[in-house]
Amino acid sequence: MVWSVPLINSLHSAFPDAHIDIPATETTSIYELITLFGDHVTPIPYPDSNHPFRKAEIKAHKAGDRLMKHTYHSKLLEEILPHDYDLAIFEKGNMLNQAGEVVPYRINRISGKQISTSDIREDTLPVDRYLQFATAAGIPARHDFSMGIDMERDARLYDGTVLPDSNYVVLCLQAGQPEKKWTKEGFQTVIKHFQQRGLDTILVGGPEEENLARELPATKNTVTDHYSISLADFARLAYRSEMVISGDTGFMHLADAVGAKVIGMFGPTPSAIFAPYHNTEYAVQAESMEQLRPEQVTTQIDRIL
Repeated sequence: MVWSVPLINSLHSAFPDAHIDIPATETTSIYELITLFGDHVTPIPYPDSNHPFRKAEIKAHKAGDRLMKHTYHSKLLEEILPHDYDLAIFEKGNMLNQAGEVVPYRINRISGKQISTSDIREDTLPVDRYLQFATAAGIPARHDFSMGIDMERDARLYDGTVLPDSNYVVLCLQAGQPEKKWTKEGFQTVIKHFQQRGLDTILVGGPEEENLARELPATKNTVTDHYSISLADFARLAYRSEMVISGDTGFMHLADAVGAKVIGMFGPTPSAIFAPYHNTEYAVQAESMEQLRPEQVTTQIDRIL
């Protein structure tokens, strides 16, 4: 979702009086991120897996059938979108029409201009790929990552705890997929590297990382997760840090978007495509996260410090 922030800002700049609706599942960080933009952007609740079209979409996804996945996604949006629109942008490719023909992704009840991934090149960095939608819509593409977050406020946990405002680094332990997680030994080496430089480490992870956090070297660590810190407060935390170190996660891209120095760690996903947009030079890559050597990370740490 962070990749699409410049596109959203490009649309708002070109059409300042227009309202932007974005479908998203309510329990996800994407939904929370959409709410940061202000009144001109609204998240549209996306049905859960119990909805029949959603079930069919998930089944097609698991089967690797993109045509049917996009077809059921289209049917679902036909049902949930609250308005007709002057412009609609979809990160979807081809689908099947009622005659069973392969056609570009479209929503029948939308009378305005519709743009899908069949109208752009997909072999570019994600941010640039999204900005192609702006070009396809005939508006200027703006590399504007602002999200309406007041960066001057303290970074706080939900319980009110105020987090540090200087002399620390953020180390993200979590990842959306197990194969994107780094090793305990790697994290231990990096924390000791920071300790030698007089820097505290703030650990960010979920419940699954609690045991790992307890096994890491003692320092002034704070273990947080999506349930204890908001995205806005994580953005403030990252913004004030010396740097953020993370695997391929949404936190990594959010930190990059607010201007933090970011070392992205990559194994199964290619850094050439998914590295943090403003910090590509600091990304490190191995064939797997288990093969990612601590020296690769500490070398980049020393470059930044």
